[in-house]
Amino acid sequence: MSELEEQGRKPSEESTDESEEEDSEEEPKLKYERLANGVTEILQQDAASCMTVHDKFLALGTHFGKVFLLDIQGNVTQKYEISSVKINQISLDESGEHVGICSEDGKVQVFGLYTREGFHENFDCPIKVVALHPQFSKSNNKQFVTGGNKLLLYERNWLNRWKTSTLHEGEGTITNVKWRANLIAWANSVGVKIYDISSKQRITNVLRDNTSLRPDMYPCSLCWKDNTTLIIGWGSSVKMCAVKERDPTEIRDLPSRYVEIVSAFETEFFISGLAPLADQLVTLYFVKENSEHMEEDFRARPRLDIIQPLPESCEEISSDALTVRNFQENECRDYRLEHAEGESLFYIISPKDIVVAKERDQDDHIDWLLDKKKYEEALMAAEISFKNIKRHDVQKIGMAYINHLVEKKDYDTAARKCQKVLGKNMDLWENEVYRFKTIGQLKAISQYLPRGDLRLRPAIYEMILHEFLKTDYEGFATLIREWPGELYNNMTIVQTVTDHLKKDPTNSILLTTLAELYTYDQRYDRALEIYLRLRHKDVYQLIHKHNLFSSIEDKIVLLMDFDKEKAVDMLLDNEDKISTDRVVEELKGRPELLHVLLLYERNWLNRWKTSTLHEGEGTITNVKWRANLIAWANSVGVKIYDISSKQRITNVLRDNTSLRPDMYPCSLCWKDNTTLIIGWGSSVKMCAVKERDPTEIRDLPSRYVEIVSAFETEFFISGLAPLADQLVTLYFVKENSEHMEEDFRARPRLDIIQPLPESCEEISSDALTVRNFQENECRDYRLEHAEGESLFYIISPKDIVVAKERDQDDHIDWLLDKKKYEEALMAAEISFKNIKRHDVQKIGMAYINHLVEKKDYDTAARKCQKVLGKNMDLWENEVYRFKTIGQLKAISQYLPRGDLRLRPAIYEMILHEFLKTDYEGFATLIREWPGELYNNMTIVQTVTDHLKKDPTNSILLTTLAELYTYDQRYDRALEIYLRLRHKDVYQLIHKHNLFSSIEDKIVLLMDFDKEKAVDMLLDNEDKISTDRVVEELKGRPELLHVYLHKLFKRDHHKGQKYHERQISLYAEYDRPNLLPFLRDSTHCPLEKALEICQQRHFVEETVFLLSRMGNCRRALQMIMEELGDVDKAIEFAKEQDDAELWEDLISYSIDKPPFITGLLNNIGTHVDPILLIHRIKEGMEIPNLRDSLVKILQDYNLQILLREGCKKILVADSLSLLHKMHRTQMRGVRVDEENICEACHVTILPSDTAQPFSVVVFHCRHMFHKECLPSPGAIPGGQYCNICSAKRRGPGSGILDMKK
Repeated sequence: MSELEEQGRKPSEESTDESEEEDSEEEPKLKYERLANGVTEILQQDAASCMTVHDKFLALGTHFGKVFLLDIQGNVTQKYEISSVKINQISLDESGEHVGICSEDGKVQVFGLYTREGFHENFDCPIKVVALHPQFSKSNNKQFVTGGNKLLLYERNWLNRWKTSTLHEGEGTITNVKWRANLIAWANSVGVKIYDISSKQRITNVLRDNTSLRPDMYPCSLCWKDNTTLIIGWGSSVKMCAVKERDPTEIRDLPSRYVEIVSAFETEFFISGLAPLADQLVTLYFVKENSEHMEEDFRARPRLDIIQPLPESCEEISSDALTVRNFQENECRDYRLEHAEGESLFYIISPKDIVVAKERDQDDHIDWLLDKKKYEEALMAAEISFKNIKRHDVQKIGMAYINHLVEKKDYDTAARKCQKVLGKNMDLWENEVYRFKTIGQLKAISQYLPRGDLRLRPAIYEMILHEFLKTDYEGFATLIREWPGELYNNMTIVQTVTDHLKKDPTNSILLTTLAELYTYDQRYDRALEIYLRLRHKDVYQLIHKHNLFSSIEDKIVLLMDFDKEKAVDMLLDNEDKISTDRVVEELKGRPELLHVLLLYERNWLNRWKTSTLHEGEGTITNVKWRANLIAWANSVGVKIYDISSKQRITNVLRDNTSLRPDMYPCSLCWKDNTTLIIGWGSSVKMCAVKERDPTEIRDLPSRYVEIVSAFETEFFISGLAPLADQLVTLYFVKENSEHMEEDFRARPRLDIIQPLPESCEEISSDALTVRNFQENECRDYRLEHAEGESLFYIISPKDIVVAKERDQDDHIDWLLDKKKYEEALMAAEISFKNIKRHDVQKIGMAYINHLVEKKDYDTAARKCQKVLGKNMDLWENEVYRFKTIGQLKAISQYLPRGDLRLRPAIYEMILHEFLKTDYEGFATLIREWPGELYNNMTIVQTVTDHLKKDPTNSILLTTLAELYTYDQRYDRALEIYLRLRHKDVYQLIHKHNLFSSIEDKIVLLMDFDKEKAVDMLLDNEDKISTDRVVEELKGRPELLHVYLHKLFKRDHHKGQKYHERQISLYAEYDRPNLLPFLRDSTHCPLEKALEICQQRHFVEETVFLLSRMGNCRRALQMIMEELGDVDKAIEFAKEQDDAELWEDLISYSIDKPPFITGLLNNIGTHVDPILLIHRIKEGMEIPNLRDSLVKILQDYNLQILLREGCKKILVADSLSLLHKMHRTQMRGVRVDEENICEACHVTILPSDTAQPFSVVVFHCRHMFHKECLPSPGAIPGGQYCNICSAKRRGPGSGILDMKK
């Protein structure tokens, strides 16, 4: 929120270059918003003085003495008028059920928000702090502390009275207190103390550092990070204190715990508040006025920083300057920082404003990135967190990013992002294309247009192609090659290209593109004409692919001059289409093409130059050219020639020279630009062409060949082809292979093998049945493969077989053939977009049929959910099939019951079937199925008919009640539930407001479940009165007691007329709760209670009643005589503080040594021990007498020391205050026109000062007209200020009489 937050910047970070400033700016860690709604109205009329935070609500105290309970949005839920002056502190327990409040006029209130229990006390000095025990709601933790000029601990004892202990005094006003677990930390003018409530020991005193700062102007901030770590902020100093257990061997007279300061450092500004955030700290600073580097506007603004504490310093993580209302008028003491436990919510409280800071979420992070125009990071963040963001949409952020890139004229990036952002939204795509056309950037977006599952209208693609034809022929050609022809109207583009060629008929780019368009349009003859005219490399592929051999018989020399290797390979591979005789006839004028390996190169005169690369070793039987390397084979071996260095770099000799090279020809294949694979006979070699070290070259070729793998195969090799890092090998099977069956001996084999350095591993092997395979030899087979595709062509004289990798359809075929239906279904579901021959649902149906055949009916029924989907016809067919085979029970739990619903007759048929055989199954279906699935009345009638045969069947009765409930016949359902004592009876009564039907069934309900019945009756007193319930239960006193007990626990006053009856009920059925009842009830007759307790000899209860009735002596007598508990007797005497009781106690104990020991140990502070000692008989043996006497002497000595110390302090303070009062009263008091009379509220000075007037000015600065004050004689002892004497505040007793 902009008005609250200003990102702190140092002058060194400022720059006139805005872009540099933006780049250096860090993202804030927190976001802010004002607490509004009811808070706004409160702070307009009042001012905030304190606030405390609970995870359920907030509690706000004001300067005018009011306390407001607020919800998290700041709406007022409750208001308390506590005082007329400032609320100093509010404390809540962890449950949020009890609150403690203290105010400037000395009032302290602790009370329950939901109960009437409470503590109210008025002190004669301001109370600055109050803190409840975190577990105050538990009965054994009723403790709290208050702090003014001393720190007092209040504890409730067993008699339900508050006992007070002084934890600390004598060091000035207590300004802050925080209670966590068993540790209380407080601050006064000297420092910070920590008290362990469990061991009743003070364990540390952390002195404040800068004693020059006034503690009232720069108060101490305390915060517990966890149960043992306290954070102290005072002035500009921060300390982190860890409470640790002391080694038992070191304890002696020391506390069992000690404090270690684990971090201490100074900050730049004054600390107004602290809060933990994981291992970091959130600090609220009041900015020093003399901070020279702060701009004027920011000097007095509070700062909220996140810092990382270190042992002797801190590291700033983030810093925000906050503009709160009236910040110019605030001091350090006016700010507070509160935080919600377990949530990263921080409340900055000032007199006229409350600001909430919380950690920024992913939406805020994206907002910041967009604001800083970091669109790419914003898009990435949105994509990563798309499930968590609420205010942003990934596509909208992407569109903003594209718009930003277009504005920056980064068109290529904008177009590239369209793929990710626009996705499959055709409208957005077409809008973006038209926008890129408008700005003349169609070229940028053209390469990213969708061309897969999503396709735009053909007009879009044609528009782009026409645009390219106007400006960029190469770009146009690229698009034609890359775009599938289905995207546009081919004939339209052909016509457009033809029109352009009329202007530029020799343009090779347009001609090539036109040939490609003709090819796609299956006009291959037209394409071949253009390719031959251009001598284009794709001419061979075109001839092969579309069988255009009849068109090239007179163009063989031309094709070989263009590319001998490809031409010869093509001619040899297609001898059945162009005979060898015809080829030799065409080449007879070019003998070098028949026996010699010739290299043809076109020189700068555009003439062909011929070079002989090799001759003299017989016929060249194979040649393969890859990049700059030519490999060929002749009768001797295989050679490799480097065309770039014009050097022959190797000669790989063939291994088995006994084989005829014409019968077992060499197979060559380039795996990549530097790896040649050679297969000859049954031998395979993989040769790697490597660069030679320059230091070794000398007269050697710059490259050499290393054989990286060489191995023998079982059969003769007819062809080789690479498949990733494996090899596809075509084998001619050896005739003498003994382990081959007769039918397979001459069949060729296609194997996939994994080459190893000296062997190979067979991956797969297939024997191929090609036509006339019995007549073929090794030389009759060839293996060709398509570069970039896993397609392998096995060529034989009378057959061509294509081998390709099996796709998902083939995989599914195999699984179905093997009856692996579940795997087939899973494969089809995963690859449903890629399969072409299969349908997921049909496979699923086959799987269900298979399961039914196997009689696995439950699995078959379960699979119906996935397979049948929302096809109603298929569902109904399956239901009838399962009925036919008697397995309706199996399919019933899987029937559709959501958006898709079958005809009601289907569901009714199943329910009738279950009613015949399985009552429990029928009941389960009724509970699980929505009632809309079937005709409810039909089923009710059927169940009723069955109940006539078996009227006590609880399953059928319960089910009938559920059917009645769905049919809104609740009275019928209630009758059945009550008859069955069913647990849902209470839910039915509540849900459908059936209280009028149960007024005469209360006993029955309570016999079933007392707790639920009583809770229901008490929650609905407006529908069933307490009197009616008591009337119904009068014959069952044990149930009546349960009801009245819970009523009393909820409200001590509601059932007051039954309190007398409850005394007997508690005495009879629940004695442990009798004493608490007597304590809390203000309506039970004490005499009646005393009579009952005495009759039943209930001693503790009788003691309490006697003390409450004023008969304390009798109560004490019972404690001593009946209980024999000296400690309780002493505690009772202390509470009553009555000298006669002490006398009775001493008299009773004087002949009982254990009692005397107890008295000696505890009597010292209430009665003079000498009185007891004198009355002890001589010779009486008293246990631990010496220790008791020593303790009495020590206590006496301590009292003397305390009295002397107090006397010294009193004399010094009295003298100091006397001097101060004297100086104060000697000062003059300014009286001017602005002063008013405190009685009549008229200006103190008359308008005409020439006239005589009389004014009385008191030393408290209150002024009165003399005539407005009572006459001096009316006030005995002198004249006093009316206001101050009414409030019991001094001084004000002195008077100045001013007359004129």
